[in-house]
Amino acid sequence: MHPLFKIQKEFEALYGIDLAGFHVTDFLLEEDKTEERLILREEANGDLSIALCLGKDLLRGLKRLRQTPLETFCTVIEGVSHWFLVICRAADGRPVSQLELELQAEVD
Repeated sequence: MHPLFKIQKEFEALYGIDLAGFHVTDFLLEEDKTEERLILREEANGDLSIALCLGKDLLRGLKRLRQTPLETFCTVIEGVSHWFLVICRAADGRPVSQLELELQAEVD
């Protein structure tokens, strides 16, 4: 199981939400830079496009979750937290603000 999917499953268990049909790695874009960001774009037809961008160095650091450096792990958790909140809200047809994303990532 991919480490990002393991993190997703932990969020699902924590919040009692089953994101059946959604797999975080399906939204993953690997970047050369070592950073985390979530790209959101509303399409002309109202659909939402989502991409979780993680640096290749971050992804390499996740090979074994228990041996992952804390800074890398926290950065990845923040990215998956952002993705999780957006997916949950979009599935319910509810908006999410930048403030909510940052607050939720701090809680997680």
